[in-house]
Amino acid sequence: MAAGLLAAALASAVPVSAQERELDSVRLRPDVVLIRGGWGGNVLAVTTGEGLVLVDTREPAAHGALRRLLGPALSRVRLVVNTHYHEDHLAGNVLVPPTATVLAHASVPDEARKDTLIGLIDWHRTSAAPAALPTATVAGDTSVTVGGLRIELLHAPRAHTNGDLLVWLPAQNVLHAGDIVELGAYPFLDVWAGGTMDGLLAGTERVLALADDATVIVPGHGPPSSRADVAAYRDMLVAVRGGVHDALAAGRSLEETVALHLTAPYDGRFGAAAAGRRFVALVYLSLGGVP
Repeated sequence: MAAGLLAAALASAVPVSAQERELDSVRLRPDVVLIRGGWGGNVLAVTTGEGLVLVDTREPAAHGALRRLLGPALSRVRLVVNTHYHEDHLAGNVLVPPTATVLAHASVPDEARKDTLIGLIDWHRTSAAPAALPTATVAGDTSVTVGGLRIELLHAPRAHTNGDLLVWLPAQNVLHAGDIVELGAYPFLDVWAGGTMDGLLAGTERVLALADDATVIVPGHGPPSSRADVAAYRDMLVAVRGGVHDALAAGRSLEETVALHLTAPYDGRFGAAAAGRRFVALVYLSLGGVP
């Protein structure tokens, strides 16, 4: 596949011209608020007896809206958990007081510091501001307690990236899945930071194992969702993976595999056809195919 065609197939799902619209908030539980809107990642704000816990903090364009929505509570943030290293999930760490702990997987600081150009898709990964970097890390599953709130941090290896955390609030029955789950859009496999299709599937299965019919599942992007929504997303992942696997086994090139339109049955629910082609190309790379 020519470099220009490959770049088109792998183009970001977020248009360069997209403008950050005003954020809003929705209460999921008496003490749990979802902050959403625009193209950035979903934020959870959880009130505890000792201050605020945030899950993700969005991109720079959203900082003014975060200040507006959180108000004085922003100065009382005790803990931030970043689900992974992408800018639209951790750049807002610069807004929290220096006394707050900012927690992420152990791979996140190194990934966030990188300033590299991924020529294959013309993606310039710029380094995060030093103040946005985590101040503490975990290597695997762990739990933390803030103001009586127990938070389970569950590592999903080599999924969307090599450092994804699922954030599970068992008492509230709320789960933030980060970009392991994207509803209304095809997921992005960051194969340049250890993301793989098999890891993404395993992480999605873990979400389903934790959830019941009353669980509120917060995807990295998109509306709060149910276990049934995530099960349908998992079924799409399984089908696309199977199609790409068969294409690789048959010796098809990347260009030939993309041309199969393997996402056609799901386009519309999970994204436009162009986004489906991008997703197929990333799955192909993650399963060992070469450009």
